[in-house]
Amino acid sequence: MGALAYKECRPQPREGRFEVTSLSGAAYLWLGLLGQVALVVSLAVASGVSSQAWDVTLAAIGFNMLIYFLIDVCYVVVFEVHFINCYYTRNGFPEQELTTMDRNSLRHIVPLITLFFVYASLANAFVVILPAIDQKVDYWAVALRGFVMGMFSYGNLSTVNAWSYKNYPLEFVGMLPLSGGLLSLTASTLTTLICRAMF
Repeated sequence: MGALAYKECRPQPREGRFEVTSLSGAAYLWLGLLGQVALVVSLAVASGVSSQAWDVTLAAIGFNMLIYFLIDVCYVVVFEVHFINCYYTRNGFPEQELTTMDRNSLRHIVPLITLFFVYASLANAFVVILPAIDQKVDYWAVALRGFVMGMFSYGNLSTVNAWSYKNYPLEFVGMLPLSGGLLSLTASTLTTLICRAMF
């Protein structure tokens, strides 16, 4: 597979911004996604990470995804889009406003956004929420763990982008981990509160 990937590492025609470049590229994408799901499920079963039943686990993931989505959409619409576009413009970084995206872009962005919330909800459920329900930890501990999860995720995003892309706004290295941490903190704490009340 490595040799195949090496042979194809040359410019490929693309229909749009979010297209894979070849058949092997599509295979890498889907094998990677399926591998992630398989490992999460297998390790969760083998480790007995939580004593909660599957209905509680699925409820924790679902509630967290819904809360995460609602808070994130409000935050993005009210603040983040304007903040990000402002600093993209100031730093001369390629700007892609939501209002200017074509239908092809939007058709691919929706599944990617959905995948983002699946990642965030799985991480919060297994690392923060289910252990909090099992161990009856207080909400300060839930808030701390939720914040660290979000800070780590968005910190990776902003720092990797900052060293990978010319003119990427360094302001985001400060702001994105903070906002991501607060988002994860809020979603994790509210989901834990709901699940404890229901189950």
